[in-house]
Amino acid sequence: LYCEGNKLTKLNVSKNTKLTKLDCPWNKLTKLNVSKNTKLTKLNCEGNKLTKLNASKNKKLTKLDCSDNKLTKLNVSKNTKLTDLDCSGNKLTKLNVSKNKRLKSLRASKNRLKTLNVSKHKALNRLYVENNRIKKINVAKCKKLEDLFAYNNKLATINVKDCKSSIMVITDKKTKVTGKKLIRKVDKIEGFAIWSKEGRDSLGK
Repeated sequence: LYCEGNKLTKLNVSKNTKLTKLDCPWNKLTKLNVSKNTKLTKLNCEGNKLTKLNASKNKKLTKLDCSDNKLTKLNVSKNTKLTDLDCSGNKLTKLNVSKNKRLKSLRASKNRLKTLNVSKHKALNRLYVENNRIKKINVAKCKKLEDLFAYNNKLATINVKDCKSSIMVITDKKTKVTGKKLIRKVDKIEGFAIWSKEGRDSLGK
């Protein structure tokens, strides 16, 4: 079901029990009940006005995009098959992804997170946590991690020792990246520090 970019204030899919994909981004939904849609593998409800989202019955989900809503809590403990999660642009103070070990891409930027534990996520390839309040992040076992955006946080250091050699890390200028011999350059426009093996000096190069 695809209904992007309308002005929907309500969407009832309780009778559509065979749905596998639901795309309803950029509407005006304040509620979304997907408890009857147990066959969903993809759910995109980005850019609505949701304050709550219960995906506990959607155990087959591999992709969930609930970004740019008004969520204060998000429980994904039952969604163990998730490979892609985007919850950026909400009001989350906590995010527990300990049960989501299949994650390849995690976007949690523009929230109010103070901590995030991805220490057991060996499949993780992309991690975007910029614009939060994170003081410490452990990516020790993220051996496939290539992109880590972590600027506008409260991080003193990030150890990327076991991450991919081609990793690119974007941090505040004061943050130190350890564990690999990476070249640090400052983006002339944004002012962020870009750490990479190639010594990139801007986000676009």
